[in-house]
Amino acid sequence: MPTANKILLLIFLCFSSTMALSAQSYSEYDPRGWEYDFSASLETSLLRGKSKELVYLQSDGRKLSELAWDLTDVPMLGLKLQADVNEDWIVTLGGWRNIGPGSGIMVDTDWRLPSDPNFWTDQSIHNVDLVKGEILDFSLAYRLLALRDYPFAFRLKAGLRYISWKWEDFLISTIGSSSPSGGGLRDISLPGSGERGIDYSQWFTVPYLGAEFESTLFQTQVIARGSASSWVFARDRDFHRNRQTLFEESATGGRYYSLGIELKRMLFELVELSLAYDFEQVREVRADTLVTSLILPPKKFEDGAGISYRSQRLTLGIIYNF
Repeated sequence: MPTANKILLLIFLCFSSTMALSAQSYSEYDPRGWEYDFSASLETSLLRGKSKELVYLQSDGRKLSELAWDLTDVPMLGLKLQADVNEDWIVTLGGWRNIGPGSGIMVDTDWRLPSDPNFWTDQSIHNVDLVKGEILDFSLAYRLLALRDYPFAFRLKAGLRYISWKWEDFLISTIGSSSPSGGGLRDISLPGSGERGIDYSQWFTVPYLGAEFESTLFQTQVIARGSASSWVFARDRDFHRNRQTLFEESATGGRYYSLGIELKRMLFELVELSLAYDFEQVREVRADTLVTSLILPPKKFEDGAGISYRSQRLTLGIIYNF
């Protein structure tokens, strides 16, 4: 069985095995009494997603190049701290880091045929390892609405999120065109030998606004959440080893969306088990590019690049309430 499937099966079994235990001991606890002054959660996650770097021709906006980097079956470990300041305010701080390289590929595609901009002329496929992946999140939530006779709450929140990824590639194969305009289309095919070609990194800083809905269903605490932002600051760094050339992109005003749902079950007094699914996306944002090489002076291209990212994450956590 693949490692990713083993992790998913373990997460499912750990959560489902608590049903009988929690049902037996649940009567001792008030669902609304699950909130404590302070809690700490140790979490393990499996993440899948994709990031893209794009290059555009400044004169007409035509796409010239796209590098699509996989985030496949990335195991992550995290710690989340939550403090209830009073009945209305909740402060949360969390951090997650990859504990393995994951898997997946990178596809580097070029379009060099002006007469047919939808026909790609060159493409290389690479295996990739995730060297480093980090997510940091800080949020402040305010309880806007709660019903006295029901375990129900609606909160508004504001937060700051930082996302960072860094990959290494290993060439598998290349298809090229000797003369796109002269009829030499996709006439070059070369196998790769695992050589390194590109080091790529992405960073996103996301101030966001969001909302949370919390209730209890079948003796399980249910939290649905969502957030959005139009103030994303995005950066990336693309170093081509063969050409010894560095491409650095930066952009502001990107759009971010996230949706998630979390289920919590009481295991023992003060101890809970949580299972969560989260999706997040930074939509493509146009960026300025600074090109630096060993033989040419630095050159800047305005609005000539694009950066995007999306992922989904399944998380299992053990929560201790102080």
